[in-house]
Amino acid sequence: MTYRRWFCLILLFLLLIGALSLEQTAYSQDAETFYKNGYIYFSQNNFEKAKESYQQAIQIKPDYWDARYWLGKTYEVLEEFPQAINEWKMILQNQPGHQEAFKKWRSYAVSQIRLSNQERQNLENVFLYQNGSPETYRNQPWDVVIPYGLAISRQNDFISAFLSARLFRWVGSQISSLLFDHAAISYQKALDFAATNPPEDSELVFQLIKDITNYYGQSNTMQKKVESLYQSILAQQAGVTAEETDNISQVEIKVTASGIESGPADNRSQNGSNPRFYIDTDIE
Repeated sequence: MTYRRWFCLILLFLLLIGALSLEQTAYSQDAETFYKNGYIYFSQNNFEKAKESYQQAIQIKPDYWDARYWLGKTYEVLEEFPQAINEWKMILQNQPGHQEAFKKWRSYAVSQIRLSNQERQNLENVFLYQNGSPETYRNQPWDVVIPYGLAISRQNDFISAFLSARLFRWVGSQISSLLFDHAAISYQKALDFAATNPPEDSELVFQLIKDITNYYGQSNTMQKKVESLYQSILAQQAGVTAEETDNISQVEIKVTASGIESGPADNRSQNGSNPRFYIDTDIE
């Protein structure tokens, strides 16, 4: 009697497992069916039906990222923009390398950012002047850090370019590698602005050159821009135009965290005429 009871219990347990497995498979198939129906409705411009189908798909399978992406596109067509942005952001929070969701979300992210002056100053203090830990913003990359970086990257000044570069670089290394390209573009802009009009804050120049040395030491494009910046610094120190710096020889420019120094060079370069530049990377 005992053996029969155990046998019945085991059999019942196996039947329950089988039923659950079949139910999950059915749910998966239903989600796929709703997703395909949504795509058909979308291609027929029946966007309300498409929205309904995609919603049913993710109700069954919340991590159905393709369905969420197309639901976002459907919201976009219906001009339900906050809902569209939320769908794409949810994808990025779980799949930070999703390029298509990032492209769509990025188009609207700037319009959603609302920061007080104090919040902007806090970001500048942490990422530009390194007064504080970026970890404070680890849970806010898609709500604060990236949208703000995208917003200021459109501005035409050195501080905005350098700050956006550092914001993107941090997000790229900690959250999503999709931001590395944005970081490189912003660093190039920062170098261009600095070369055109060297900032009065020499510590920022020092930090910029150190970043380029650390992250883009093998990039010919970046190194050429650094050389242009050095020429501008030399011209500023010597009181001449950038074009006239070729006639200045045996000059050494030293960029440190505490300032920019110039003086006679100890050694000439190979052609014996161009000035030497270097950054004192031993100073943090």
